Amino acid sequence: MVIAKALYKELQKINKQEEKWLSAKGRNNVVKDKIYEKVPDGLSHTLELAFEKAFSLVFLKGRKILEKTFDKEALQMEFTVGDQLVEQKQTKKSVKLLGKKQERDNLINHASTTATGFGLGLLGMGLPDIPLLVSTILKGLYEVALSYGFSYESKEEQIYMLRLIRTALATGEDRRKVFSECFSPAGSAILSSTDSGSALPAIYEVDLSEEIKRTAKALSDALLVEKFVQGIPIVGVVGGFVNHTVYKKILFLGKLEYKKRYLLSKGK
Repeated sequence: MVIAKALYKELQKINKQEEKWLSAKGRNNVVKDKIYEKVPDGLSHTLELAFEKAFSLVFLKGRKILEKTFDKEALQMEFTVGDQLVEQKQTKKSVKLLGKKQERDNLINHASTTATGFGLGLLGMGLPDIPLLVSTILKGLYEVALSYGFSYESKEEQIYMLRLIRTALATGEDRRKVFSECFSPAGSAILSSTDSGSALPAIYEVDLSEEIKRTAKALSDALLVEKFVQGIPIVGVVGGFVNHTVYKKILFLGKLEYKKRYLLSKGK
């Protein structure tokens, strides 16, 4: 693969960020561990089912509705213009211009996840915000995908996003293992082009419902204590902020991997 020097440097920078993230050590949360012991046995299963239903609803019926919450055509147009600039100049600055609209829209998504969790937590409603949280997460990933020229409509791309979510929520030593399982032994070098018809490799030709279940469990495990606390009036205000934290983790990795896929596609 031949790639322009400036783009290669950007790719190397992303590889370093990726490695730093993979190598980060997790921290033991003593308070969280104490609360975990008090969580009812059935809550984990209830959360998993809630997340499963939310993902299934958005993927099967809710995509068109979700598209009404962001400007799909504007993101596609911005990418087209930005991609042409990258092709012409192939500089660090031209790459940085990609995704600017998504960055601005992302600020709104951050505020939405925090406000939703805060409001429902205040009312002692820990579970009703799950469909809203899932919708906001997928909305953010859809915007990132479009910003780097990728379609999000295929089953394979949906599976890729589910695996991104699972990987983003992994902590400590589990990160590298989950990253390898979710993507490939070679890492996240997935596509050879940004065409909407590009095919993902065989590791994405799997059952979507099974991937939804695995990701629902990962979210349930990540949010179990927080959602238990959020179900308690007033105390739930604290738990509500977890929505923002989860969204931030997922979008960080999402932007990193989609940008990497884009840069790899520039190889001639």
